[in-house]
Amino acid sequence: MKVIFLEDVPPNARVGDLKEVKDGYGRNYLLPRGLAVLATKDALQRAQSLRAVAEERRLKDETDWRDVVESLSETPVPIMMRAGPTGRLYGSVTSAQIAEKLSEMLGRSVDRRGVSIQTPIRLLGTFTVPVRFFEGVVADVQIIVEAESDGGEAEPDTSSVESEPEVAPSPDEDKPAESPEEEAVKSS
Repeated sequence: MKVIFLEDVPPNARVGDLKEVKDGYGRNYLLPRGLAVLATKDALQRAQSLRAVAEERRLKDETDWRDVVESLSETPVPIMMRAGPTGRLYGSVTSAQIAEKLSEMLGRSVDRRGVSIQTPIRLLGTFTVPVRFFEGVVADVQIIVEAESDGGEAEPDTSSVESEPEVAPSPDEDKPAESPEEEAVKSS
């Protein structure tokens, strides 16, 4: 089945590409999601204009991401983790955590699959991690792994628990409560 791609489908194709795909892939995935259309004469004529528009958009996105990366090169990314007394982390820093923090800092979505951690980060300190932000835009990002302040081992915070004021007991409360039978005997 020949299709023309309407959207980028990494790593298979870019917008406007004419490709031969397997019938099931085209019929069950590409066509229903609007990622591609069947290659007809009308669609082939439209493909050229799609390619030009997509290339302009891709270049604009790339320059935008390059600007973002330049501003990020001066800023380290702090990651807060629970750590033991020796500075060893409980667990390790994941690519998803780094991508989430980057997304929060930049205000743009950063894919976790673009974060490439060569060796697991299991200690406190500063690390350099390569991150792919966009096609052809890769930067080394400084990650600072810090211990969470007063993590879970500290004494529990009681400031959120409201304490009830102490009330002096009334004289009637000092006496034990009488059972219904004793009350019936008293009243007769």
